[in-house]
Amino acid sequence: MTSLYRLLALISLVSLISVSTGCGSSGSSAASTAPPIELVFTQKGKPLGYVEVTLVEVGGSADNARVAQADAKGTAVVESVPAGEYQVRVARMMAAGPDPAFEKYGEATPLTATVTESERKFTFEL
Repeated sequence: MTSLYRLLALISLVSLISVSTGCGSSGSSAASTAPPIELVFTQKGKPLGYVEVTLVEVGGSADNARVAQADAKGTAVVESVPAGEYQVRVARMMAAGPDPAFEKYGEATPLTATVTESERKFTFEL
């Protein structure tokens, strides 16, 4: 079981390094200089912490997705997000795998965020 935890920790570390070094971004100079956005998730009016968030530009490729992890207060900061329309995918992992209650927020999610220069904070009630 310890090997499984080490593998999961390694995967998380590689993901964080990839996100912080720009892997998975569109590669444009606009993406590398764009400011971050803040996403807040709640459920029944209370913070929904520790969910994984994936932003995919509408009409874009999932290969260029941006990924972040919400903290205990349900807040996720996604770095370098240029203006545009994004699909917001939300998942939560459990010991047995992905939480099925979040399946509707996967590839067919109804959640979107229209990011502009002035609109950079979004709240979602799940």
